[in-house]
Amino acid sequence: MHIDCGVISMLYSFKDGVYYIHKGIHDHPKQTHVLHLTHDERTRFEHIVFENPAAGPRQSVATISTVLLNQDRVKAKLQAPCGKALSELVDDFTAFQRDHPGFVLYSQFEAVMVVVVQTQFMVSQLVTDFIEDEINGIVSDAAHGYWHSPKDLLIISSTYSPLLACWVPRLMTYANGGSVEHYCLYFLILFTTMAEECEKHGHAVNDDLFSNIVDFSEAEQVRYTQAFISFWINREDPRSQAKLEDTAGVLLKSCQQHY
Repeated sequence: MHIDCGVISMLYSFKDGVYYIHKGIHDHPKQTHVLHLTHDERTRFEHIVFENPAAGPRQSVATISTVLLNQDRVKAKLQAPCGKALSELVDDFTAFQRDHPGFVLYSQFEAVMVVVVQTQFMVSQLVTDFIEDEINGIVSDAAHGYWHSPKDLLIISSTYSPLLACWVPRLMTYANGGSVEHYCLYFLILFTTMAEECEKHGHAVNDDLFSNIVDFSEAEQVRYTQAFISFWINREDPRSQAKLEDTAGVLLKSCQQHY
């Protein structure tokens, strides 16, 4: 707020410094010190922060309010959007699970973060009976660039649908990276859901059920094998770990694009 009281301030800059002249007397109350951002100012501040979470704001936040001229105040304000966003994420995720029961098969919010989702229709189509080698089995791959962060992945396993004449996703996962730990969790959940579906319909669970095609990155190869071993050990399979490892190598195939 500006009060026109007739007082004049002049600032002269010259080679060796500056010269300041103040003419007049303020006869009005002194303005109070601004301590807080308005709702609009907070919205603008959070927009800049969320648009530049790592590199720092490209637009100076000091132009929003005098509150943000102080670096310590800016640091304090930076903590608020992060905490608010995390709180809103937890609330939204809880509400989503409540509104869509059974859709989220598994979630883990740690250093290795994954959210695995699957509809009942997806799991019902996960185990196929037809025997055409070109289209039988499961194709697993990860999509880069789907999420906002370039390091996050959308991992999908698909099977071929004769009815739709195309490949259809049967298990989808958000992963905050492509490490061996991410893929191990993913494949173990995939194997478990397939086994449960087979047993639900009275079918035997065997190795051929897990015939899988991947893009053959090192992480996928290693963790597919480790997940396969863990799955059978959990079911008290009598085979040795070395034998299970050999079997996983036979089941795992490379797609033509990445071979």
